[in-house]
This record gives sequence, C-alpha cells and structure tokens, in this order.
Amino acid sequence: MVIGVSLLAGAAFLLPDYLNSRNSGTTLQAAGGGGSGAPQGDVTGTRDEQTPELLRLEWTPHRCYTWDQGDPQTSVEDVPCAGPHLFEAVGHQELGSAYSAASSYPTPAEWGSIADRHCAALITSYLGYSLDPAGRFAASTIHPLHTGWDSGDRHVVCGLSVRSSADGVLMPEFTGQVHGADQTWVFPAGTCFRRDEQGLQQEVNCDQPHIAQSVGSATLTGPPGSEPPSPSEFERMATAACAPLHAPYLRHSRFGGAKVTAGWHLIRAESWRAGTRSTTCTVGFTDAAGQPKEVAGLLTPGATTPPGTVAT
Repeated sequence: MVIGVSLLAGAAFLLPDYLNSRNSGTTLQAAGGGGSGAPQGDVTGTRDEQTPELLRLEWTPHRCYTWDQGDPQTSVEDVPCAGPHLFEAVGHQELGSAYSAASSYPTPAEWGSIADRHCAALITSYLGYSLDPAGRFAASTIHPLHTGWDSGDRHVVCGLSVRSSADGVLMPEFTGQVHGADQTWVFPAGTCFRRDEQGLQQEVNCDQPHIAQSVGSATLTGPPGSEPPSPSEFERMATAACAPLHAPYLRHSRFGGAKVTAGWHLIRAESWRAGTRSTTCTVGFTDAAGQPKEVAGLLTPGATTPPGTVAT
C-alpha cells in the first residue's frame, strides 16, 4: 500500500477583487483531496519508486501514525494523537465497484480525487461535520502500490492529514486529533504574498516583489453551526479582531513607494459552516489609484523607514 496526500503547493489564494481600503480581504482557494493504503506507501505527487513502502498491515480508526518519510521501506509507528504524527486513520474502503481489474493505476491527482469522493462520507461521520474545503486538513488515503493495484488490490484506508504550504512531497506533522481542532489555514507574521496574472496570490520570499504581508492571525467570534456573517458584518468583526495586529504596521502610511493598507483573508461561507473562525491579518500595498503595487523587503512593526524606501 502507499500513502497518498494531495499537497497544496505554494498556498494559493483566489483574489476575485482586491479591495484596497480597510476591507482589503482575500479569499483562500485551496486544492482538495488526499491519497490512501495498508502495508506499504507512496506520497501522492510522486512515483512509487520515489516514495516509502509503509510496512504496516493494521490501520485502526481513531489512531494516529507516523513513519520515516526519507526511508524507502519504513515501519509505521502507532503513536498517541496528542503527539506529532502524519496520518489520523478514519476508516476503510473497497474501491472494487468503482475500479475494475482493467482500470489503470490512478495518477497523483486522481488519488486526491479518490480521497475526496470515496472518503468524504466517512470523514463527515467521523468528525460530525464536514472538512473545511479551504482549511489546513485534507482527506488522505493509504492505498496500494502500483504492483498491488495491478494484482487487483483496491483496498484503501481513509484518513486525515495536513496540507503542505510549499512545493515538495513531504507531509507536515501535526499534533492532536482533528476533531474539534481549528481548521483555519493561517500564516505567521512575516509571510509575504504575490499575485500572478491569473489572480492567484502565492506565498513568496519577502525579498521578492509582493503585494501583501501577514501580520499574524486572529480568531473571530461565532458559535459552532452559526450562519456566516454578511460581508459588512465580517468586515466589522475582522477590523476589530485584527486591529491590535495592524496597529504597529500602520504607524507608517507608506512602504517601498506604496500605500500601506489593513486587510485580512476572508473566511468563505462553507469554511465558516465547517467551524473555521480564524483569519490571517495582513497589510497590503497599493498605488495612488488603490491598485495593488509590488514592493520588496519586509515591513516590520513600528519601522522607522523613511517614506518611499524599502525596509530590509
């Protein structure tokens, strides 16, 4: 079997409209999906020969597991979920009715789709609510290696793992069970973002041109199961929650020749319904017309950089 997890490369954000005043919100657009398995392993996004064979036969729901991702053939440890781990098991699925003996081996993207389609119901029942489609947790699977698939193995283990915020094949570790955990994908202060021609904002090194920067994260109020706030109400809530984080950065109105504006990442309606309440607070950079303007360098709290220059 193999481990397959869809990795969110570069942490992309969809910016349908970049608002340049107080309400300079952006919306997270995260890739979905996962991977699968039982006694062997393969991280979705790579070929079998590049990924470890997971030497484990039993995967028990509600248990958490970890292994050496750099070892081509590695044992799997059953570890307490309170400690660091890579995979939280949810349940088992047989794909034989959906994939005949003649079916070709799924591609990495197809394994992610399989996790979304065939594990979603199990995960919702396991958690008692749906996964946030833009959150930090993803459906994942332990699934057969290519040779096992060719011999008719269609068994997968559905589970939960954490999305990766960078290119690569390594799965991030996490602590604690997913149930009850905040699903929000937030970025620490000092993370910078650049928008491409498709309107996607991507995490970049702050030395590179960028149009926004994280100043930390804040949690909004709202009981579980409550309806998402209206745009104006969300603006009010985010303004209040992010204000203490914004304040040190807004002491200077300009940076790198651009105007500095307060902002945050919007919480989509489906994310709110899934229990997400935290948001990344940001400062954005705009020109005189209010359009995004790229700067380089890191804006620091209470910086004394003269207007029109770049802090390093």
